[in-house]
Amino acid sequence: MDTLNRFSTITAQQRFVANRAFRWSDLLVRPLIRFVRGYVFKRGFMDGAHGLILAVLNSYGVFVKYAKLWELRRRQSPVFKELPESAETEK
Repeated sequence: MDTLNRFSTITAQQRFVANRAFRWSDLLVRPLIRFVRGYVFKRGFMDGAHGLILAVLNSYGVFVKYAKLWELRRRQSPVFKELPESAETEK
């Protein structure tokens, strides 16, 4: 999971720097397409549980990548405000 997190951050930052627009369809549809491609078209179902797990993890990686791009775009927005720190961290 550390590798997935690292690479999704790198890819999201590259897309942000390249000024790629964020679209909700990317966040919602691309993970599904990645799952179908890996599980059906590349015959991941033939590998049983291993194929299913790989297809789900690849799909999750695509989702995280676009979620991070969305976060970067939101932070760039003039209306973005950081959440206040919780009461526990103030003690």
